[in-house]
Amino acid sequence: MNKKPIIAVITALIALTVSTSILLAQPRLSKEKKDFYDNKRIEHNKENEEIGKEKLKVANMPEGLEREQKIKELEQREIKYKKDSTETLEEMKQDGYVNDEDIIDNNAKLIKQLENMRKLTEWDIKNYTDKEKELADYDTQQLNKVKNLLDKVKKSDESNFANLYSEFDKMVKGFQEDRPKFEEQYRQKNKESIGRAL
Repeated sequence: MNKKPIIAVITALIALTVSTSILLAQPRLSKEKKDFYDNKRIEHNKENEEIGKEKLKVANMPEGLEREQKIKELEQREIKYKKDSTETLEEMKQDGYVNDEDIIDNNAKLIKQLENMRKLTEWDIKNYTDKEKELADYDTQQLNKVKNLLDKVKKSDESNFANLYSEFDKMVKGFQEDRPKFEEQYRQKNKESIGRAL
């Protein structure tokens, strides 16, 4: 069985930062309100980075109760992060927040997101066992989609950013819905196969 459940491909796909998601908003805030959201954005992005670092540490821990406990703690921490950041994002959208720095070179920021997804997906594929070929093949298909979009973004200019971001958002949402279903079906099928063998 795969010994890295905490570093699943879905983690990379879900981890969208607030900054990328609000690039298309229109600014119309007071300075005080904008400063408040700037600080919130920084807090959420910092928490997202810290969670990612902790996941890498857990992935290298030996199997055992301590590792399982750490995984559970991280899962709860990530649930809270997603809830808080989603609520903040909705408030930002309603208020028309946009961070000035995010207006500059949007394509470069999208490239960074895609590069991160590419690296984590490649890491996952490399760490599957021989018995998990179906999962590796599935994730390879997803990796190719990421690479194709990454290539399109690199060749495009700022004028096409809205379309590219829309494609990125649609791709991520598709992964979020489909990837867990596929793995659940795979695990169930594998479990049934073992049962028949016994």
